[in-house]
Amino acid sequence: MNSSFGSQRHGPKWRMLCLPDGCVKFDRAEEYSPLEHEPGREIAYDLSSSLIHFRFLNDNGGPVVEVGSKWTQKYMEASEVTCHISAGARLDFKTEYHLRVSTTQVVTGGNNVKAELTLNQLNDKFKVVRNEAYECKPVGMNKVAFIKVVNKLETKVDLSAIFYTDGVSLWKSSASPGAYFIREVKFVDSQDPKTIYKFEGNVKNKFEKSTDRFDEGSSIEEERAQVDSTDEDQKQMWYKDYQAWLARGKSGYEPLEDIRYTPGVKSKIVQQFSGYNIRVGSEWVKEIGEKRQKFVCVEDKTQYDELELLPKIDVYQDYDLYALDKDTMGDYFKITSKNVLKCSKNHQSFIRVRTELVGKAAIRRVYYWPGVKAFSHKLSTSHNTVRLVELKYLDPADGYKVVKFEGTLEKRP
Repeated sequence: MNSSFGSQRHGPKWRMLCLPDGCVKFDRAEEYSPLEHEPGREIAYDLSSSLIHFRFLNDNGGPVVEVGSKWTQKYMEASEVTCHISAGARLDFKTEYHLRVSTTQVVTGGNNVKAELTLNQLNDKFKVVRNEAYECKPVGMNKVAFIKVVNKLETKVDLSAIFYTDGVSLWKSSASPGAYFIREVKFVDSQDPKTIYKFEGNVKNKFEKSTDRFDEGSSIEEERAQVDSTDEDQKQMWYKDYQAWLARGKSGYEPLEDIRYTPGVKSKIVQQFSGYNIRVGSEWVKEIGEKRQKFVCVEDKTQYDELELLPKIDVYQDYDLYALDKDTMGDYFKITSKNVLKCSKNHQSFIRVRTELVGKAAIRRVYYWPGVKAFSHKLSTSHNTVRLVELKYLDPADGYKVVKFEGTLEKRP
């Protein structure tokens, strides 16, 4: 291929090299992300049909790869869609949804030959971090507009250079020197995976993005997650009262664990590099009772809204934050126990909900509100997950609002 310049354009972010068979847009040497776009947009369409991004990575040799899929037609039937990920969408990840990666080799005669990698070849050169498919529907309609596909990979081998399409972003891995993360977002026709849409409307995820207070870069008190809470519990007054109750042969009302209210949120590291970041719990919105008051609790068999009783757990997915619901909770966690008590004094009452869960997926960091405990739990020989205990007070008579109560709780036999 003749690589002499046809034209060159300079700017603060990029320059362009035109060849006989098309043009290449060279991105600046420092980190560049096509996802620096306006809110609600998933893909920044920077390229014309004759352009592709290019990034030089290192001088040590290695394959030259081309990643991503160019759009084939515009989606014009809606200006806003709502996307939702379900267990089925994640488990039924079609082969055609995977990130397309091709290598370029120079053969006899000086010509370049491009060959697309098979899935096995892809796994030799890349570690697949994430493959997920989201059903996107026009706002107010039930039909599927397209599938939003998100692929994220980490390089296993050195790459000398990379060509990539709109929808692909690239950044260095802080954990593995020389490695890069590659993330692709694309909109795929639900019936024909070969049809890639260009959609410049607003993409609204079913669950809202995180607030600043939960952003990973914010100043939040952080510590390493332990395997149990014995040392922490022994410092609490309820625990001392509970031990005294046991010493009396369980005579009288049972002292119950309560919530220690601290400002804001805390964070615990479960493992250093791999796994999801999650946030757990809810901020209280109303207060009942006083510190010196004692409420009595009894077992509650009322059929409450199960969704309201579930712990609120949000999962960071790269740039977004998604709330788990009753359909998706089981993909990430197994509920091992749940207990509901009704606590009251005079005309005031609320329910006390205590839930224990064990993670099914690798967890890296947990952000949590008061009432939540997070413990490290072995998932496999190489990864850890988290064991969660959430204690919360709710007022079912007032829309299941989260209650703050700083008094004492006892359980009647």
